[in-house]
Amino acid sequence: MRNYTLGVQQWAAVLQSPDGERVFGEAGGEDIIPPGVRRRMGKLERLAVRVMLSVLKSGTTSELIFCSRYGNLETLTALLRSIGVGEPMSPMAFSGSVHNAAPGMVGQIRKEKIAHTALAGGENTLRAGLAEAYARLAADRCPDVIVAYADLPLADVYADFENDPAPAGVGLAMRLILEEAGSAAVEVMPGRAGAQALIEQLRVCGGVLAVGGGPWSMSA
Repeated sequence: MRNYTLGVQQWAAVLQSPDGERVFGEAGGEDIIPPGVRRRMGKLERLAVRVMLSVLKSGTTSELIFCSRYGNLETLTALLRSIGVGEPMSPMAFSGSVHNAAPGMVGQIRKEKIAHTALAGGENTLRAGLAEAYARLAADRCPDVIVAYADLPLADVYADFENDPAPAGVGLAMRLILEEAGSAAVEVMPGRAGAQALIEQLRVCGGVLAVGGGPWSMSA
């Protein structure tokens, strides 16, 4: 039995904090998103779509897996406030609040039909996305998979539920393939802090990195 890990072919990442923004890998600016579409997006959507489009510049993929623990909580909170005061909800805002809005917008922008999955798995959301990618690749469903992760710190109204030490918002997209396991494999830690640590590993290794570990079997 051979052991396999997930190899990173391309990647793009953005970290956003009150002190500013840091861009890594192949990430472009927000101008990679058409202005008419960008104006309708919330902060999380712009972050997620931006890194996904950056990786897709070199070519499409047959599978796009979007991971976010909280999703577009900014827009969802505004909708809940509208309900609370008896105001009508904006249909456009509602369409942006659903969990698969970001990968859906990527397909619209690129005018492509890209199969996508959107998932949330608590603090293990990024790990869950990698497990999904591994399963699809191991089953020979596709030659590569793009996994995108995006999350922002919780707003003040939900601050009591924040348990992630990372103060920054994180957007990360990776084009992944199967590779045989080797000593370069690193474990992905939970939450935004884990995503930031993975971005640092990618930065140091120049994108040549095997992603291992986690709460799943990495053998096939």
